[in-house]
Amino acid sequence: MKLIQNKKGETLLETLVAILILTVSAMLLAEVTASSTRINLDAEKVDKKYREDLEKVEKRETPTAGVVTIQSGGTSYTFDVNYYGDRMGFTSYVTKEGGI
Repeated sequence: MKLIQNKKGETLLETLVAILILTVSAMLLAEVTASSTRINLDAEKVDKKYREDLEKVEKRETPTAGVVTIQSGGTSYTFDVNYYGDRMGFTSYVTKEGGI
């Protein structure tokens, strides 16, 4: 028995493989797009928090009194300061009158 060889077009198998490759590529593209959207939203939240904290510090409203101690070469230096912002986050320190 002799097989007929079609040399004019693609076979069904070639077409199915091409469809499979396109489908997998489209799925990967959709996943990358979804991941980049999530990353972008997280970055926007962090940026918003940073800008809010920076604005609080720059306005220098409602100072809180505190003490800052700096140690250098075995010597300690203590300064009375006012600080602005969140002590656990973005903070600005200003020495009180008479300080350095």
